Parts: sequence; structure tokens; C-alpha cells
Amino acid sequence: MLNELGLRFGRCTDNAKAVLKKKGNDEPTSAQIKKSNDRIEEEHQAIMFLYNTDRSQYGNLIKQMENDMLQARTISKDSS
Repeated sequence: MLNELGLRFGRCTDNAKAVLKKKGNDEPTSAQIKKSNDRIEEEHQAIMFLYNTDRSQYGNLIKQMENDMLQARTISKDSS
């Protein structure tokens, strides 16, 4: 799948640190960085799974999930 899209995913400590810093953790431990990287990887895999789904069969579910994600981001930005 990643080859079809021309994408490569890797575990990046800087990305994990940025996510943790945004949550208020300026000096994460190696265990916290690993956990953050695990979460990021899970999210990437979920995105790839959804990309490959049959939109004719699961289109409404995918649309609802997209709307939920957008709404959550909007709420998150408003509370910042």
C-alpha cells in the first residue's frame, strides 16, 4: 500500500517529542517517546486501512469517522 502511494513511514523521535511537548511534556522519558511513537504508528496504520476499504460498502461509516475527527480537532483548537 505504501509503495502505491509513494509513502514511507518511519519512527521519528522528533515527531514523538513534538506530540508530547504539545501535551505539556517538555522532557519525555524514552518510555514515553516509545509509547508516543507506537500511538503514531497505530494511527498511520488506521489511515492506511481506511484508505483501502470499500467505499461503496463502508462509505457512510468512513464519512462519519472523518466528521468526528474534524469535529474533535475543531473543539481542541477552540479550547487552546
